[in-house]
Amino acid sequence: ITENTSYGVYSRYLKNITISGGEISNNNYGIVTSNSGYISMLKISGTAKINENYYGISHQYADSLIIEGGQINNNTNHAVAIGNCRSFLMTGGEIKNNGSYGISASTGVGAGLANSSFSMTNGEISGNKSYAINASYFNDFSITGGLLSNNTSYGISTTAPSAANTNLSISGVTISGNNSFGLNIVTYTNISIENVDINNNNGYGIQISGNTITNQGTFTMASGIIDNNRGYGISLNNNYLTYDISGNVQVTNNKNSGIYTNSLLPSSISGNVLIKGNKATYGGGLYVNSGTVNISDNVMFEADTCTTSGGAIYVAAIGNAIISGNVSIKDCRSTSASTSVAYGGSAICALGRLSMTGGRISGCEGTVVRGTVYVSGTSSNVILNNVKISDNTARYGGAVYVHTGGRITLDSDTISDNITTYESYTSPV
Repeated sequence: ITENTSYGVYSRYLKNITISGGEISNNNYGIVTSNSGYISMLKISGTAKINENYYGISHQYADSLIIEGGQINNNTNHAVAIGNCRSFLMTGGEIKNNGSYGISASTGVGAGLANSSFSMTNGEISGNKSYAINASYFNDFSITGGLLSNNTSYGISTTAPSAANTNLSISGVTISGNNSFGLNIVTYTNISIENVDINNNNGYGIQISGNTITNQGTFTMASGIIDNNRGYGISLNNNYLTYDISGNVQVTNNKNSGIYTNSLLPSSISGNVLIKGNKATYGGGLYVNSGTVNISDNVMFEADTCTTSGGAIYVAAIGNAIISGNVSIKDCRSTSASTSVAYGGSAICALGRLSMTGGRISGCEGTVVRGTVYVSGTSSNVILNNVKISDNTARYGGAVYVHTGGRITLDSDTISDNITTYESYTSPV
């Protein structure tokens, strides 16, 4: 079905349409379906090709769209546009090199449709000139496999409906090389991420935002790799979610803080989480902007870098970090060339509250800045208990530097073999 000036396929009243072979190409619209009774199903499978149309598929006011195979490639505008549709399922096939969205899907506006779902278990969405997936107002959003790569905007951007219980789970998917955030999630109340590979995106790896005091929820991440994204590895910028990052999570080589937290509810980083090789202005490994973050077990900060303060961890004035267990901070850096008293902490910069019980800080270096652990301001209150601080280097205060207003308590710590590069200096601790 080719070279029609309007539709390749148009249906308004059929209940079910299946296309499992053949080619629909070089039309204005490849396929258009619309049924205000929400009863029609469109299925694309097998070797079907919907290529080189102006629009690939427009599926409106219908019950479901299922993609099990085939190709939806090289269309000038959207590959797949879904509006007021109750469910979307993709188990295979490819959506590649289209001129706008790979998939643009919505169940309506605001509350959307009750019991609506978006599910992807396999397939490839790559090389499109906008988002790979832009999905709005689905009660349940699930991706358990597939590849989303080299799209011009987000890998996935999704907004939950205003309903109280909305669920999002993402696992087994690779999100790579997209020209904005890898994953952007807004207002879902139950978020679960595991076994993902989110890398080389030209923005944050993961951004979570948008909940309110009446729409609180949880974010859990149990495994996965967040690597080499050009922004925060993980940005938890939502005041009313409880965050839990645990297990075998690696947050590495991102071009801003590995993890950024901004929540009024308690959060935790635990298990064998590795935060390594990230680089930011403040807080190369972790930036605690507000709220309390508990860091425990075998969490490791390694070779994280800041260009001003807090190579591994930066705690803002209204932030609180509680560190316990076998947490290690090693080989972190501040590369600042400024000798200003306002900059410090090749490992930790605390303007707010921080306690560390056990663990080790070693091999960190800030040859120009002040202190491996830097404490400043009247909001600060730092307690180091049974911490080993060794083999670090700073301009002043090889282990600890306390600036005006800063408060620190040292209890049963082992402090040895730290070096000051300017002169012998004793901090007012």
